[in-house]
Amino acid sequence: MIGIAENIPAKEESYELHRLLATILSSNLEANEKLDIMEREYHILLEDDIREEVEEMCNLSQGIKEKAYQGGYELGHENGYESGRESGYVEIIFKMYESGLPIEHLLLQN
Repeated sequence: MIGIAENIPAKEESYELHRLLATILSSNLEANEKLDIMEREYHILLEDDIREEVEEMCNLSQGIKEKAYQGGYELGHENGYESGRESGYVEIIFKMYESGLPIEHLLLQN
């Protein structure tokens, strides 16, 4: 089993495969950076089909990241809105009570 860290490991012979996999799977490197490392450090012949696949993989990675970000943003916005609305209700009720409105008028009635 190989764990892939956020940053690619330093270039050492004992980590060669790990570094190559980390490079290919990295979400921090652009496609051209990945291709450069593959070509320069590993002497991998980069034909057009390999270049296209690496670029497609990078686009897929970016799409997943953007979708996750959007989902988190929407969830945070929704939770913040609900929390803010509840805080607003509490504040309004508290001010009404402070202004002398009888507690019976503040209770919800069905």
